[in-house]
Amino acid sequence: MDFILYILVVMVFYDLSLHFLRLILGLERARKLKYYWPTFLIGKEKRYNIFWTTYWGIVFILLLIYILLH
Repeated sequence: MDFILYILVVMVFYDLSLHFLRLILGLERARKLKYYWPTFLIGKEKRYNIFWTTYWGIVFILLLIYILLH
């Protein structure tokens, strides 16, 4: 069950680091990190919302599973 907790930590760290990079580097320089920044989201507001809603939905479901089974 601990692997769910590790997945959650990695997912939260990824989103936090995106915000941190955007804060430090600015949006345009952060987007140049193509293998790290989700470049398919640039200029596509609907894709952006779908991606992050799905992303945080998965986190929520994993968190519920972890809480209920732990």
